[in-house]
Amino acid sequence: MTVESIRFSFPTMMDVGVGAIQNLPDWVRQHGAKALVVTDPGMGEVDAYKQVLSVLDAAGIAYAVFSDISP
Repeated sequence: MTVESIRFSFPTMMDVGVGAIQNLPDWVRQHGAKALVVTDPGMGEVDAYKQVLSVLDAAGIAYAVFSDISP
């Protein structure tokens, strides 16, 4: 079953669903010029994390990664 992209607000806006990661550059531009990616050290090898950084790089959006946390 394929789910269309869905938007939630609790009050934080979240885009979920197939292709939702492609909305990230527009969201960052609407809310500022740079992104802060917060993750735990183990996520560095996960494809979803790599995709986030790839999408930001392709859009020319500067970002900082903070991974000094434990899950």
